[in-house]
Parts: sequence; C-alpha cells; structure tokens
Amino acid sequence: MAGEGLRAAGDVRCLRRRGLPKVSAVSPSGAASLDCRAARLACLVSFRSAVLLVCLQVAYAVMLTSGLLARVAPDRPIGDPYFTRMEGLVLAIMPAMICFAAGVHALTEPQRRVFSLAALVFLAVATAITLSEHGAILFLSRDPAFAGVAHVFAFEWPSVVYLLDVLA
Repeated sequence: MAGEGLRAAGDVRCLRRRGLPKVSAVSPSGAASLDCRAARLACLVSFRSAVLLVCLQVAYAVMLTSGLLARVAPDRPIGDPYFTRMEGLVLAIMPAMICFAAGVHALTEPQRRVFSLAALVFLAVATAITLSEHGAILFLSRDPAFAGVAHVFAFEWPSVVYLLDVLA
C-alpha cells in the first residue's frame, strides 16, 4: 500500500487548514521522527515548487509551439523572441526542480533517503551544467566579443553547448 512505508518510518500527514499544510510527524514508538515545522516546510516547498514547475512547463510548451509555428521554413531553427524566452524559462525551471527534489528528499523515509539524496545530487549536477550552458547561450552568445566563436554556441554538431546539452 502507498502509505504503509511512511507509517513505518514516521507518519507524515499534510492536512489543509486555512490554506496551509499542517503536518504531524510521529514515529511508531511515539517519538517525533521529523520536526513538525521542518516537515511542514518540506511539504510547503514541495507543493509550491510542483505548482511552479507545472506553470513554467506549460509556458515553455506554449513558447515552443509558438516558436515552431512562427518559423519561416520547417528546416529553420526557432528564432527570437521565442528562443530567448525558452532559454529564460529553462533558467527558471531548473532551480524549481531542485526545490521540489529537496522537499521530496526531506519527506523520504530514512531507509530510502540514500536514493533520494543520490537523485538530488545528480539533479544538482545536471542543473549546474544546464544553467551554465543556457546562461552562456543567453548572455555570452549575443556579446560581440564572442562573434568569432559562433561554433561554440551553435546547436549543431559539433559544438560545446550541444555536447553539454546532451550531457545534462
């Protein structure tokens, strides 16, 4: 059953009251397994991050669809302003994913916490690569000082950002 694992490691219940979750955390022995305020904060961070992620991903899908429809020819890449907005949305999505994963990790039962920690670490590495890559595309590729190294920022193989995108 889905809730049995939580009861075994420490019962964590998020209840809605006055619009905010109220959390009680009690282990089977009766001792607090997770500080109530910490559990409440973890629930709140996870929930708000999930809502933010859904909103950002819907906005990304709208920008992607608009950019694809606005192309002059089917073999042309997505141009500005759609491409710039999509890059900005990626820069916002990744930190929201970290917040969501951190909240989930905080609420994970102790026997499985090593797996949620590993997932959080791998997500942090992917976030660092993604933010570096998309930040460089968004800010450095438009700088006249980098005009001679356009192949570095191109989304065509071989290029540095293409490799980093595949790696992340």
